[in-house]
Amino acid sequence: MATEQAERLVGEAEEDAQRITSEASAKAESTVEEAAGQAHEALTGARTRADEIEQQARAAAEALDAETVQRSAALTTEITERRAELIGALESERDELRGKVDQLRSFEDRYRQSLTSQLQAHLESLAGRSEPDEAPELLSEPDGPSATPRLDALLNDQH
Repeated sequence: MATEQAERLVGEAEEDAQRITSEASAKAESTVEEAAGQAHEALTGARTRADEIEQQARAAAEALDAETVQRSAALTTEITERRAELIGALESERDELRGKVDQLRSFEDRYRQSLTSQLQAHLESLAGRSEPDEAPELLSEPDGPSATPRLDALLNDQH
């Protein structure tokens, strides 16, 4: 009986060992499967999140690119308008200055003509007269003895 009991105990121990081993194997497989499932879920979640981030980044880049193109077009339009305004203002100023130059040239011509005619009139009025309007009486006196003989001598030396 002792051997039977020992064999029975050994059998029970072997059954318990097998059961414990099987339970441990099943638990290990379950844990490995659960870990694999969690890893798969984490990987899938990470990929999904990476795809979302990539899509957001692409959308932001496209929006930034569109905004840059729009701002560039707006600046180009503004520069073109400003250039046209400046050129128009400069052309207007140039035309105004040309008008003033033409007025000054016309004034100069009229002034020269007026001055020339006035000078010619003065020359003509002087050409007819070689003597002043009022001659001193001394000139009308006959040549006789002079009251200033020394002065007469000096004047005769010069002639």
